Amino acid sequence: MLSAIVCIRATKITFRLPYLLFPCRRCSSVASGSSSISYPISAALSNAVKLSKNFCGDTWSFETGRYAPITDASCLSKQNENSVLVTVARSPALDSSLKKDFVSLQVDYKEEASAGGFIPGTYNRRDTFVTDKEILTARAIDRSLRPLLPGSFQDDLQLTCSVFSAKGDKDADVLSMNAASIALLLSSVPFQGPVGAVRVSRVDDHFVINPSFEEYARSNLNLFYACTRYKTVMIEADANEAPIPILKEALQLAHEKAREMIDFQEHFLKGKNIVEMAVPSEIKNEQLALAAKKYEGLFEEIFSPRDGHYFTKMERRKALTEVNERAVQELGFLFTNVDSQEIASYLHDVEHQVFRRLALQSIRESSCSVRRCDGRYSDEIRPLRAQVEVLPVVHGSSTFERGDTQVVGVTTIGPTERALKMQSYAGGAKENKFMVHYRFPPYCNGQVGTSYGRNRREVGHGALVEKALRFLLDSENFPYTVRVNVIATGSDGSTSMASVCAASLSLMDAGIPLRRAVAGISIGLVWNGTKVTHFTNDSVDNLFRKPENASSEYILLTDILGIEDHHGDMDFKIAGTKHGITACQLDVKVQGIPPFIVIEALQQASSAHQRILSTMDDCLGKPRLDLRPNAPRSSTLYIEPLLRSSLLGIGGYKLRSIIEETRADIQVDDNGRVDIEAPSLESYQKAVKRIYEIVGDLVPGTQFQGKITDIRDYGVMVELFQGREGLVHVSELSDKKVLRATELNLQIGQPLMVEVIAYDRKRGQVKLSHRKTKQTTKNNE
Repeated sequence: MLSAIVCIRATKITFRLPYLLFPCRRCSSVASGSSSISYPISAALSNAVKLSKNFCGDTWSFETGRYAPITDASCLSKQNENSVLVTVARSPALDSSLKKDFVSLQVDYKEEASAGGFIPGTYNRRDTFVTDKEILTARAIDRSLRPLLPGSFQDDLQLTCSVFSAKGDKDADVLSMNAASIALLLSSVPFQGPVGAVRVSRVDDHFVINPSFEEYARSNLNLFYACTRYKTVMIEADANEAPIPILKEALQLAHEKAREMIDFQEHFLKGKNIVEMAVPSEIKNEQLALAAKKYEGLFEEIFSPRDGHYFTKMERRKALTEVNERAVQELGFLFTNVDSQEIASYLHDVEHQVFRRLALQSIRESSCSVRRCDGRYSDEIRPLRAQVEVLPVVHGSSTFERGDTQVVGVTTIGPTERALKMQSYAGGAKENKFMVHYRFPPYCNGQVGTSYGRNRREVGHGALVEKALRFLLDSENFPYTVRVNVIATGSDGSTSMASVCAASLSLMDAGIPLRRAVAGISIGLVWNGTKVTHFTNDSVDNLFRKPENASSEYILLTDILGIEDHHGDMDFKIAGTKHGITACQLDVKVQGIPPFIVIEALQQASSAHQRILSTMDDCLGKPRLDLRPNAPRSSTLYIEPLLRSSLLGIGGYKLRSIIEETRADIQVDDNGRVDIEAPSLESYQKAVKRIYEIVGDLVPGTQFQGKITDIRDYGVMVELFQGREGLVHVSELSDKKVLRATELNLQIGQPLMVEVIAYDRKRGQVKLSHRKTKQTTKNNE
């Protein structure tokens, strides 16, 4: 058996191999006998460092120089039993002559099945499928780090976050984010970090840092936050109608704890000799830049038209295209050695400068004289239009329009068996009964392209809409699976927040018990960043306090257009109800924004929510009283166990005949429990009627989703199924004392959950209770 001795010195690794013939790697000769050969190793391996820290009750450690020695940099991070390896790889662009106007960064996050002690369930037992959870985590890391990379960085850059071990009690996303920051700082990439990340949840009115999955499930506010020492770079949050003061408190705590993580990263990097790659300064063609400036007037006419006429998106796109084509043609004659792409790049710079100058000019002059490029003031919303019940056959539908942005929402209801089964090897929820899927087809932007499969943007926007609505929908006590499909049919800024409005209306149109309508709005920012970052001290409280005279150096734009998103510094998507914030997502294009601007944007969005909700309430103020007739129905009945054989028949013949006749799925267990899943109301009523035709009695304890047919002082009559009604006496309507049923806010046709408490077979009278169904729900909780 061959043995090898490995000697690690300062900068070399030596292999001693006894009595082996091998080709020498430095020449073509063959050496024999006991020999040794030395190879230089990477600087990372020769300076391997590990540092540990107790952070908010968890043991954190970062280690570099042990794994992935050939990459540009790597960091093995641990949080208790969770381990993540983050690597940085960069390569020069294939064609250095082609200047890219974006940072070519790719972030991949992968939860290995082996990390949780699992074998993948795929047919070839490989880790092949990319889950939504992995996509969302990769997006969050990308959005946090990309703004801190210089725009002149032209190389291709890839961050790979591999979860190597996971206990399953805590998410590895925060760990991966902090490790990615360290890996970039260790690399030769000109990264303007560090970035600290932390998760904050509010559980039982107390804030918890980096909560467990169990705490996360019980919380009413969840915040994923990333920042530099003085600025916010990324926010991802969902909440149960959180007031802005509570959300501000969570943001302040998150910034404070993220700073501790930044201190930890800086301490880890102290003394390291990191050679950062110098980004070549852009060689500017001064003559071409000066020539491009002569088109400033044309851009001003497009972005601030006079005589009361303002461009629509397509008119603006056409005008900008004409200016670009004209400039390429005219400047091409003057600068024959410059290609059209370079001319277009200089022209875009002029367009960018003109747009921002006009935006900032509007806050220094009278607001009556200077407006946005579509004629609105900074806090004005485009014309709104909402409509429900726009499609036949489907269970719920809506359209919501805000200017040229238009979204169609379609709600589908199914049995609980259709819930999404989620496979998360690193822990988390295993099932989801409420799903939102977002689609952004090319035609909505006036473009040609394919729209098959899914992409990261669609997954991210769908998850954001789902977060905005999930606290308002009691999916645990709603016995169905709900899927909302939102399709952007027109796009001119913030289709994701229009999707929140369309999804909310679609759910209410389907009769799903949504507690309140939810609206969404996007807040943009144009900021002179050099003049708003001076603070008297660097305390966290001071960062969230607006400095004097700061208002003249930035402007917040409510309901941003696509062109404002393109030239602006921020896209802050915020969803909420009349009572508070339900979800928000912050994307920035600069190296972070001051936290006080975040709070001001939340307040401006809250005001916009009230105006949008007013339009939505005019369309449909509350959920419909019942599901559509063609929507599925499910229920559980109880029969006497001795009658089970009568219902089944010989060899199950009777039950099969009922299923074939009604098209309902019926399951009967040994204890007399009958589960019914019917594709429609008609099918459900037929199935229930046929069952009781066979077994006869209505067993006390059986619950029904009935419908009120009559209201009297002494009680209400409720139809259980076709041909069978029962009475809910006034004393069984509520736990509180009620003198007359007419005093309650009940309507004929309203669905009402009831439980059979007595059945007189001779008289055919059924006594029902609504009060007991509430007690059953509390006991189950």
